[in-house]
Amino acid sequence: MTKEVGVKKKYLAIAVATLSSTDLAFSAEVSQAQRAEKIEITGSNIKRLNRETQAPVQVIRREEIKQTGANTLRQLLDTISAADLSAISDVNSGKSFASGASGLALRGMGKRATLTLVNGRRISHYALADGAKENFVNIDTIPTEVIDRVEILKDGASAIYGSDAIAGVVNIITRKTYSGLSATASAQHGVDRNVGAQHTATVTAGTGDLAKDGYNVFGHLDLYRREGYTQADILGAYPDWHTTYVNPALRQPHSTSYPGNLFDPANGVARQPMYNCPAAQVIDGACKIYLNEQIEIISPAKRVNVHSGARFTFNPDLRGFGELSYSRTQNTYRLEPYAFRSAMAPAKWLNGLTGEINSMDYPTLAVGNPANPYTFPVGIEYRFMDDVSLFKRDVTSNQYRLLAGLEGSVGKWDWNAAVGRVGADTDSSERGSPSARELTRLITSGEYRIGERNSDEVLARLFPHIGMTGNTYQNFVDGKISGEIMDLPAGPLAIALGFDLREESLKISSSENVQRAEIVNRGGFTVDGRRQLSALFAELNIPVVKNLEVSAAARYDKAGANDRISPKVGFRFHPVRNLLLRGTYAEGFRAPNIPEQMAQGGLTGRFHRQEDPRRCATATEIRNALRTGNATDINDANLAFNSGCNVEIPVIITANPAIQPETSTSKSLGFVFEPNRHFSLAADYFTIERKNEIRNRLPPYVLKNEGKPNFETALDRQAISAMDLYFAQRASQLTGQSYTWDVGQVQRMSLQYENLFRTRVSGIDIDADSRFNLASIGRVGVGLEATYMIKHQTYDVEANKWQANLIGRYAYPRLRATLKTSLTRGPWSTSLRFHYMAGTTLYSLYDENSYNLDGCAKKGYPAQYCKIGSDLRTDLTVTYSGFKNLTAGINVFNLLGRDSPVDMRNGFIYRDREVKLAMGYEF
Repeated sequence: MTKEVGVKKKYLAIAVATLSSTDLAFSAEVSQAQRAEKIEITGSNIKRLNRETQAPVQVIRREEIKQTGANTLRQLLDTISAADLSAISDVNSGKSFASGASGLALRGMGKRATLTLVNGRRISHYALADGAKENFVNIDTIPTEVIDRVEILKDGASAIYGSDAIAGVVNIITRKTYSGLSATASAQHGVDRNVGAQHTATVTAGTGDLAKDGYNVFGHLDLYRREGYTQADILGAYPDWHTTYVNPALRQPHSTSYPGNLFDPANGVARQPMYNCPAAQVIDGACKIYLNEQIEIISPAKRVNVHSGARFTFNPDLRGFGELSYSRTQNTYRLEPYAFRSAMAPAKWLNGLTGEINSMDYPTLAVGNPANPYTFPVGIEYRFMDDVSLFKRDVTSNQYRLLAGLEGSVGKWDWNAAVGRVGADTDSSERGSPSARELTRLITSGEYRIGERNSDEVLARLFPHIGMTGNTYQNFVDGKISGEIMDLPAGPLAIALGFDLREESLKISSSENVQRAEIVNRGGFTVDGRRQLSALFAELNIPVVKNLEVSAAARYDKAGANDRISPKVGFRFHPVRNLLLRGTYAEGFRAPNIPEQMAQGGLTGRFHRQEDPRRCATATEIRNALRTGNATDINDANLAFNSGCNVEIPVIITANPAIQPETSTSKSLGFVFEPNRHFSLAADYFTIERKNEIRNRLPPYVLKNEGKPNFETALDRQAISAMDLYFAQRASQLTGQSYTWDVGQVQRMSLQYENLFRTRVSGIDIDADSRFNLASIGRVGVGLEATYMIKHQTYDVEANKWQANLIGRYAYPRLRATLKTSLTRGPWSTSLRFHYMAGTTLYSLYDENSYNLDGCAKKGYPAQYCKIGSDLRTDLTVTYSGFKNLTAGINVFNLLGRDSPVDMRNGFIYRDREVKLAMGYEF
């Protein structure tokens, strides 16, 4: 029989007395026998009898984790209302600098403002930085099956944990002990199209009883696999609104194809198929090809996670512990086969080491090339599809955590100390972007044979291996002691003191050919830094009068040349037995990370999907005109539109050794009401203001302020291109109207990390829970977890004022909520969850005129689609434990089969009804 060991009966009594998933229980409800066990809650270093502290802490217990049906930690945390769903995910991060990982963000303040811990201590950052600047924890390396509970502190906590704890702290508490052997397995598939399958398998084994044997050692193995799928797999699911307004060419073939087209209007050559284009591909006088099978929607992934722990009891006052974890994640991202058109504007990208602009004219077919039937060089439209399998990115990451420590007690004092190392390495390797030199040489010379299967040697020269590697580690020693200094009339005065010493190293490097800017349109990045971090902290819990406690904490952190003192105060007050009032005030900080301060050269890359305000209106008019033409014109319509309203901008962003830490102030005020043991309600108002934010200026902001003071050197534009002129000329032929571009496309944006920005957010967290027994039905539970956002504003440093409130605008919903219901009767357990997200406008901060009703009308969007509707998703879980040692369950995600809301900016997001079958066996 499998069992948890080493847990005192008194602790179990507290757990039984806790009626809600958020631990809304008062010390007045705990019996004298239960009060002997002190516990430590996330957000405080002082052990206490009462689980409810001054700051709100949401607790997701093992039972609830099972009810969500989450296969991964990211899937679990996406269900909480404070989580930011836009944080990076390994599912679709193939174009990110930090491909292959998933992050976590709270309150819409980004990954860097949320601290992720495992058992109260930091874990390694991912070895690559998102956007080449954001360090974050890859939560894909933490298996859900080994988690005992997740504690989410929705409050600033730099006074307790140091840097990064601005928006909150997520503390993953794993099993401490385990004895026996168990295994689980699950399979999840889509119902309508059977795509995106997920499979898991786990084994957990342990031996030893702390109480009897004085030790316990256990290990856990977790395997995860996700199948990927492409646009072709779900093509029939795309609704009419997407194919009519967002992407009319979705089911149309592309003219930039294989084996391609000849195209040279300057010499009177209209678009015509390549001589070896199959007849079936000749459509509207051009050689075309369907690309749906090459456009990836969800990427495949494999993960192996290992977690082990050991605990030893030397005597009642001295214990030892150790943890060892290892994770290996593998992701493969399919890339679209590279394509070009000779008449395109020259490719321009930046050399990160020199800051110089590299340029390449797209090649033409020389006279004498077997694919050129003319007596003059001719342009070509071409996609390299003689071997589509080489166009992919493989990302492999290894992460580890090793620590050993001692803990014990001396009189009324408890102490804990540990030493350890955490680290990660990542290799991101791909083929898919061409060598500038070889592309020109091989096409011009004819060595690359157009429309044929070329040799591996030629393809290796044309598409060399490129990529990025990263390695990071932290060595640490920490310790703390807590206890009671003296007895006051209202109770004991408690204190905690501690220290934290760490050494951090980070190395990230693009491949040498990328650093030398040899690869078309690819940005490079290099950083090699090391620094020492140290901290001292103290915390007091003061019983002022009966039923009123005040806490005070402070922490001094030093990170390299930057240091900071972070204070925090809080109170908890029982005016009556069933009502708790609480509040906090905290100051926080985030130290500049190694990429922001120590990167060598500059980060080069491209901003995607940007709207150029000086070109978008003309691009939209030309697109609408071209849509009245033939199929080729319709394809060109998207190209014309993208050249002004969906542009890519080459950028260089340089590090700044002089930047200072980000700082913040956060406040919370709330109550917990528990009229009886069956019901509890908590509501907490919060506000956070972050100052001195380290960021580069955002592209929409720079584009909007082009030509103004302080922006004179931020943008460089090229001349109006031949393709621009062609689109305008063809649009005029179709409509008889004149179209004129005012400026050419942006060829370079130059930025630097700065302490310029500020953000403030506010809202209300609501947590209600009710549990009761109905003899004829069973044990019933009903809960509500919600976040109502009031404000999210950023500061305009040029205008010296706060900008418009983003709440209710695109990507900033006012309300997220989950209604949780459960019923347990005998061996059967059923859970039904309703996940709600409020709708928003279609416009964000800088583009209101483009996506308000007038802007939508100009784009041809119907008024009913000029917004994002509310979303409601329903999940069902049923489990049965009536078999000996065996538990079986079924989850149905998106039970009602609802599509995602209409989104004219981001397009259709496929969401199937999915079924998961799971089994667990205890040997």
